[in-house]
Amino acid sequence: PLTAEAPELLVQICGLKPGIAYDLMVVAVTGPQLWQIDHLSPTGFQQGKGGKLKLEADQACDWVKISISEKAFKSPVPLYLSYRGQQDDLQGDQKLLSPIVTDDTAPVDSLIQNSFIGGDCFEVFNIVSQGESTSIGSFFNGATSIGFDEGIILASGDIDIATGPNDQANASSGNLSGAGGDPDLNALANFDIFDVTIVEFDFVPTVDTIQFEYVFASEEYCEWVGSIFNDVFGFFISGPGISGPFSNGAINIAQVPGIGDPVAVNNINHQINTQYYVGNIPPGSSQLFDPDCAGHPTTTGPSVDDCQYDGFTTALTATAAVIPCSTYHIKLAIADVGDGSFDAAVFLKANSFNAGASAVAQAVGTPDSINVIAEGCSEGYFEFTRTTPDTTEALEVTFTVLPASTATPVDDYVPLPTSITIPAGQMSVQLPVEVVDDLIAEGTESILLALDVPCLCSDPVIEMFIEDRPTVEVLLDDMIICSTDTIALAPAPSGGIGEYSYLWSTGDTTAVLLFAPTAGGLDTLSVIVTDACGNMASDTA
Repeated sequence: PLTAEAPELLVQICGLKPGIAYDLMVVAVTGPQLWQIDHLSPTGFQQGKGGKLKLEADQACDWVKISISEKAFKSPVPLYLSYRGQQDDLQGDQKLLSPIVTDDTAPVDSLIQNSFIGGDCFEVFNIVSQGESTSIGSFFNGATSIGFDEGIILASGDIDIATGPNDQANASSGNLSGAGGDPDLNALANFDIFDVTIVEFDFVPTVDTIQFEYVFASEEYCEWVGSIFNDVFGFFISGPGISGPFSNGAINIAQVPGIGDPVAVNNINHQINTQYYVGNIPPGSSQLFDPDCAGHPTTTGPSVDDCQYDGFTTALTATAAVIPCSTYHIKLAIADVGDGSFDAAVFLKANSFNAGASAVAQAVGTPDSINVIAEGCSEGYFEFTRTTPDTTEALEVTFTVLPASTATPVDDYVPLPTSITIPAGQMSVQLPVEVVDDLIAEGTESILLALDVPCLCSDPVIEMFIEDRPTVEVLLDDMIICSTDTIALAPAPSGGIGEYSYLWSTGDTTAVLLFAPTAGGLDTLSVIVTDACGNMASDTA
């Protein structure tokens, strides 16, 4: 890695192709992840965001600046700088360069709420953990090995074991926390377990199926396949409609696809269920001479350089059927089996735990940006917005206009569809509400819209109100003054929508008219006040 000896570091990157776009990321091996990366382009400064930068190369060698505030910089820090071209034909050192990087400094509740959870659209609470603080954290740069760029990691030892290259046959942190620790893992392993790490929480889904993506990795591969040293983990979910053999009637949803066996070293490896196994042992390793490793593939390339674990599963998906708006409990747990050596880990893909809606909605009226539309005057729309920043695919949002609405389709507004699509590349989309100007006094009417999959079970109905065409009134008081005086006439308008405009009988258009009366005579002045919708009122003084 690079070493930042000061709050600012200049780095030259070579081997780039001019005109090609690259994704760059800087990650601190230790300390706060507050580093900024910027492109010092010959054509101008290009600022990154949150340790990441999209750079379009100007030349074969380009300069970037890596920096942190002087207040946050405490001492020299090792950094990993990675870059990856956005075209598939890039080779060699143009691929992602740094290994998996882990960070155990974030609180567990932050890891779950801000990294694991997809969006912020269902309730999550009672987040607790068990195990060493160094066995739970976040990871970055996993795309070239485990297939997930970032997420959270739970390990039966220190999570920094994950960082490549794979230069140890049986890496272990020596972080032993003793046997026992969890009855559900004990039941799965049917043997003594060690180094238990657990994260668990309650949640209230708003959908009928929850899911998330994960990868299981272990240093027991490949020489301990078939032995009692069968590192184990489980995702135990309990709640309404679920009845299983584990605590509180939980079931384990970390299962071999299509089979139902728990995911473990002995159930996915180079001998069984091989389609779900990825070997990560480099050529020449002493492990390959073990009889239990017969037929194990050798691995070269990025994954061996980037990840220490000797083997891992392909990306798997855990799913469970749930009842919307009911409370469920999930426990994510991992442990060594048989001894406390040779660590294992489970990688949970960032933002993949999905138990809620993918979009939210709001009613917006213009010009005042409130949820009110005036007939024949203002406009309005329902706005649908994604709950996560991922815009790679189009998103269909379905909804229902509730029978409790008092506005009538056709008579009061053009009927709405039952779904709308947020296009790829967009965070939101607007559905205009076209109101019929029927010139009938009906009072305030409502359009009540509800998403078929709400963001929260406590979400209110989205309300849009339709009001009759607003009237404008104006009062201009009579006044008696001396002929030598000048008076300021200020009409008092009310009602209508938006700002008022004025037209005096003198031709003036100001809100206040300065007027000098005729000596000994009677003067009559009038004013017409118009609102933003063209509604008018007049008065005379």
